[in-house]
Amino acid sequence: MAASESFGDTQPAAGSPPQSQSLVGVDSHGHDQPHGHGHDNSNDPPQARSAATRLPAELLLLILGRLERKPQLLSAALVCRAWAAAGLPLLWRRIECFTDDWDSFKSLFLKPRRLWLDYRTAIHSLSLTASSYPWLHGDLRLSNLRTLLSACRSLARLVVDTPSLNDDDAWILSTACPALTHVRLVSGLHSTGRISDEGLVALAQNCKALRGLGLKSMSADVVTERGVLAIVDGTRGRLESFGLELSGPRLPVGAGGGSGHGSGHGAGVVGGGGIGGGGGGGQPLAGPASMAGSTGGSGGLSSAGGSFADTTDSARRLGDALAALVTSNPGLSSLSLDWPVAMDTTLAAAAATLTRLTHLQLGNTRSVAVITTLIARNPLLASLRLVDIPLAASPASIASLLTPLLESAQPLPPRLTCLDLDGLGFLPDLVPITASFTRLTTLKLSPSRRMASVHSTSLDDLLVRVAQSLPLLQVLAVPILSDPVLVAFVQACPHLVDLDVMDGRFLSNLSIVVLAKSCGRLARLALGSAKDVGDAGVEAVARFCGQRLVRLVLPFGAGGITVRGLDAVTRDCSGLRGLANVPASVGVQALLDMLPRLDKLLVVSLCMASVPSATSPASASLAASGGAGLHAGGPAGARFFLSREDQDRIKRACKRLKHIVHNG
Repeated sequence: MAASESFGDTQPAAGSPPQSQSLVGVDSHGHDQPHGHGHDNSNDPPQARSAATRLPAELLLLILGRLERKPQLLSAALVCRAWAAAGLPLLWRRIECFTDDWDSFKSLFLKPRRLWLDYRTAIHSLSLTASSYPWLHGDLRLSNLRTLLSACRSLARLVVDTPSLNDDDAWILSTACPALTHVRLVSGLHSTGRISDEGLVALAQNCKALRGLGLKSMSADVVTERGVLAIVDGTRGRLESFGLELSGPRLPVGAGGGSGHGSGHGAGVVGGGGIGGGGGGGQPLAGPASMAGSTGGSGGLSSAGGSFADTTDSARRLGDALAALVTSNPGLSSLSLDWPVAMDTTLAAAAATLTRLTHLQLGNTRSVAVITTLIARNPLLASLRLVDIPLAASPASIASLLTPLLESAQPLPPRLTCLDLDGLGFLPDLVPITASFTRLTTLKLSPSRRMASVHSTSLDDLLVRVAQSLPLLQVLAVPILSDPVLVAFVQACPHLVDLDVMDGRFLSNLSIVVLAKSCGRLARLALGSAKDVGDAGVEAVARFCGQRLVRLVLPFGAGGITVRGLDAVTRDCSGLRGLANVPASVGVQALLDMLPRLDKLLVVSLCMASVPSATSPASASLAASGGAGLHAGGPAGARFFLSREDQDRIKRACKRLKHIVHNG
């Protein structure tokens, strides 16, 4: 149990409740009673009792609500009955966990026995985040999910980041939890996890307070005008956030895809987030889509160049329905649209209607002029993500999109805090204008697939100037090739918690050491394909950042990383939940000895680098640790891989490890 994230950056670990047994005590006669009464205060002086029990309930809620950590809140709830009455609902109000932990977590949703308080009635927000996607060819079914959630009568926010619910589940949940206000779901390919029009109708009809709805689908035929019009009729202008996104099945790691600039070798774990709400909830054990070798946020369809088949009658009806939804909800503050049809009609309606957006995510459209108008009419935008928008290859085309946000904020700095431009032309065209958004805390820049390999020294100079202009950055994902650029960013942006260099082909141990010493708050780090980084750099990261790291992507194919580096990571990074590109050349015995130290590890990927030469550090490491179980399958230059038996041994040795992926 772990977002946001997360990671988001809310970690499920911080939001996870204690085991139900911790709320029950046993008195001196062996009878069950709440822990809050483990101490009999009947003999305490009146002034002692009054200090703990006579505070008004409203004041207690305000005081206890300021406790940020769950253990602190639990300790306060165990003081006495009055504090328990105020603290326990706060303790259970927001629950987040990874889907891999569902089998152990679901026991908390069973009918409580011998408990003073049914905590399920206090749950207002639940987020189930995928730490990985084992459902490449099927859906991840979370057993008893709909039945157990039906007991959470006060549930208002629900995020399920896997295709684990179908239309029948949506009917049951919406009937049992009519207080739902915000829902984000994933529709899969199999009937057990497929949400279609029927599910949307159920939510619209039964959840009278619905204000936010997001659907990510792996198939384009699940939503028609019927489902959209049901939402229009059911929400009656109340919607604050709406998202409709197509995301094709993730490709196996190393099977292609990625962003094309050297970081397509990842951990086999992918990101969710952002549907109809600009992120939120827990965040999976991964960052950019490139890390997972995925097809990106739009299932590979965005690159096709906009909405296709819009001329068909069904596409026209869907476009009209989506336009009606946007028009009937002028108060929308969050809009995410990435669908293969009906985009032009919907965006035209949005540009003519919406003026209060704070989050905007768009893909699968060629309507650059309409997008420009939509951005210009929403000066309050704080988060903007554009995917594969076909702009002309010139700085002026990029400026035409973003300049209105600069002009509307004058003389104050622009309000934009999150900027994600994925697949929009040349990086030298993208980078200069970003320096003007001095409040940015999140910056992600990816060139188009065709232009990803174009990287000049002049770009490094531009990136250095951007780094000096954005001291508030916390999340950074830009193609960084050389040491000077990385050093400039980490020295100018000491608050970084999430860094993906996306390339890193010329990075050395020197810049990695500077990174580790300058950014001790890092929780997520991806080192791309920095092949020259070795044990010294990895040891520095483990030493200075290990206490906070939850996800670490080692450089792909780095021959200088040996057992020594892995030992440092497993010794100092006790909170890791995702570890990628571990050199398979360290040997099975080293993996068996070291990985069990990471008792929170859920996903690990092994880098199947080429067989090292006899004089390389990796070769010496393999010889020292024993190479039994590693199969090269041929002469020098072949790939290492672990047998199924060895993978099972490693999983048994690790407390929570669920997935082992081979990259290469």
